[in-house]
Amino acid sequence: MAARADVNWQIFQFWSGVTFAYIAVGHLAAKSLNWFIICILTILYASLSVVVFQMASNNMAVLEGFNNDLQALADTTELSEASKVWLELGTTSVQTIAVSIATLGTFISALIYLPYNFYRSRKNAVK
Repeated sequence: MAARADVNWQIFQFWSGVTFAYIAVGHLAAKSLNWFIICILTILYASLSVVVFQMASNNMAVLEGFNNDLQALADTTELSEASKVWLELGTTSVQTIAVSIATLGTFISALIYLPYNFYRSRKNAVK
């Protein structure tokens, strides 16, 4: 179960790296790009994000299934200390909401930044 949780962490680290690269392109190269390239990059970033979020959601569903199986097992047999701690810690609603808000906010902010910076650099170049 811990390995499955680690997979989610690795997925989000990968997505964070891609998000950072997308923001870096928006900061460093926005004035050198054209609208077509910006649209392609934005579509690719959004598509990858959807795939990553779906993968993370699937992993969370599997983890929830493992937790349910472990809880059912706890009703019939004595669990190891690690299994007991795993069940006690769980995931709270506050954690889920906080991670969802942070992830969605990062996604929307990054998605908007490249086109905004392109528009701003073009506007400043005209002055």
